[in-house]
Amino acid sequence: MEWWHFLVLFFTGLVSGFYSGMVGSGGNVILIPILDLILFDTGLRDDELVKSIIAHSLMASFFLGSIIAYRQYKANNFFLKEIMLSSSLGVITALVTTWFITHGDWYHKEDFDIVFSFMLFLLIVKLVVDKKSGLTGIHEKSSSPLLLTIGGITGVVTSLSGLGGGIILIPGFTDLMKMSLKKASSVSISVIAILALPISLSYLAEFQEETIILPLQLGMISFAVVIPVLAGVFISAPLGVKTAHSINPNIIKVIFAIVVSSLLIKMIYSMS
Repeated sequence: MEWWHFLVLFFTGLVSGFYSGMVGSGGNVILIPILDLILFDTGLRDDELVKSIIAHSLMASFFLGSIIAYRQYKANNFFLKEIMLSSSLGVITALVTTWFITHGDWYHKEDFDIVFSFMLFLLIVKLVVDKKSGLTGIHEKSSSPLLLTIGGITGVVTSLSGLGGGIILIPGFTDLMKMSLKKASSVSISVIAILALPISLSYLAEFQEETIILPLQLGMISFAVVIPVLAGVFISAPLGVKTAHSINPNIIKVIFAIVVSSLLIKMIYSMS
């Protein structure tokens, strides 16, 4: 890796952390395209590149999600029952999907790009049709099977896309279960951290000598990639949270839409 790789990763961590703190969503939508460029430049290709992108993205998600979840716990906004139910089946589906990815060569870069682009499209659709349903939580539904189902689907999506899974969890909680947005966000970030951990451990244990091409690499994860990103995230995320409390929520929504739309256009252009 070149020196500028570390600088770009650190700057990406700054942007991702600020973005995550400001919009209340994971910064993986920003991190993944940069990981794609950096890891491609180091020599990774096709299915090995896909595995590396997913592994590094979710390792970052685990640390960021854990920190935010701990803050939610300290703020008495922590819902253990919902978190455990949502993550229990999700962990299983995530591990099974990850096993098929790591032990096969069926999931190519073109497939990953399609999945990632589709998730970006879903984000844009949600922004357009977003309603204020689920904001009060007055008529919240208590359904263990629904929590298990939402978590199970999220496990598959997370393993395939490298995204945290908030695009599935939050709409599922607010629209289907009528959770308040505050509660849904708290449960979601904890579930994301729980799902990201076993997936990351799977990639750490995936030792293949021929793929060891990055410094400080264990399995398929290089801490030389992860550490600069996390350093940037830890610095900028608190500033993003403060900014979110001081500006109009509609401005945040517009910023979110611009970022996601730009990334979707870039992905479509790269696939053409």
